[in-house]
Amino acid sequence: MKTLIIGEIINNNISSGTLEILGKAKSMELETQVITVGSDDTPTIGLNDTKQTYIKRSNSSLNFSKVASKITEIIKNEDIKLILGSSTYMCRDLISFISVDLNSSPISNVIDFDLHDGKISTVNSINGGESLYKAKINSDHSLLLIRPKAFDLAEVELNTDYETIDVDNSDIEVFDIYIEEKSGPQLEDSKVVISAGRGMVDKE
Repeated sequence: MKTLIIGEIINNNISSGTLEILGKAKSMELETQVITVGSDDTPTIGLNDTKQTYIKRSNSSLNFSKVASKITEIIKNEDIKLILGSSTYMCRDLISFISVDLNSSPISNVIDFDLHDGKISTVNSINGGESLYKAKINSDHSLLLIRPKAFDLAEVELNTDYETIDVDNSDIEVFDIYIEEKSGPQLEDSKVVISAGRGMVDKE
């Protein structure tokens, strides 16, 4: 099945969430390519054995709709059926736009998926991980948002060999960007994530 992974950039490199999804796609031997979205000038995101396309956007405008339109165009031209992204703000926005273009509902909080007889089935986590449910997708396109740490990282050699597509600015300008400083343990650095849920009390 032709598969597209929507990638992200962190500190001028491809994100760990992108590499986790790529690891799953490789284990399933899917026909995979990656489209990474970012605003860095020359990120190190080229993949030694997977086609990589870089869609470069500007930080000065909110142009995710134009990015999504470009991705949808590639999906239709190359007959891609499975679209994967991390459960991040950017990927959620892009998948939402793309789902409208393709008339296919996305599935979020996916912790595993498989392919049987040309159809994608998913395992999803709900209620803070307390419950799991399975779904089978019958639409022409499958759009999945993958939870962090669902899969192992793909082992790849990164380079600067990739195609770059520039996206025009939108009419909505960004006047300021505030990045909150992080402290303490970070979710993306953890090997295991445990969801404790709400309403925890001390044992009597």
